[in-house]
Amino acid sequence: MRIKKLRDAGLIRTRREGIRVYHELSAPYSDLLSNLNIKAARQPITEQEIQYVAKLRNAGLTGLNLVERFHLKYPNHSAETVRKNILSKARARRLCR
Repeated sequence: MRIKKLRDAGLIRTRREGIRVYHELSAPYSDLLSNLNIKAARQPITEQEIQYVAKLRNAGLTGLNLVERFHLKYPNHSAETVRKNILSKARARRLCR
């Protein structure tokens, strides 16, 4: 049932070769994920990212300024991940206040 919906939405195309059926993406992968309501796998948080957030925080950056500066160097995490996960890990390690 899902294949039909994706095909009707123009996200995949189907071709047959003999008894085999092949489904191919015809749209960007992100469009497919959003249509299926599937979240992409999260990127793991690295020690360098935790250290960088602590450095920014100790330099006086907070809130949106901290997130924007972080995203210049590490664009692969959401603002929520930076604020909730990475900053909390830095605080738990007593790297920043």
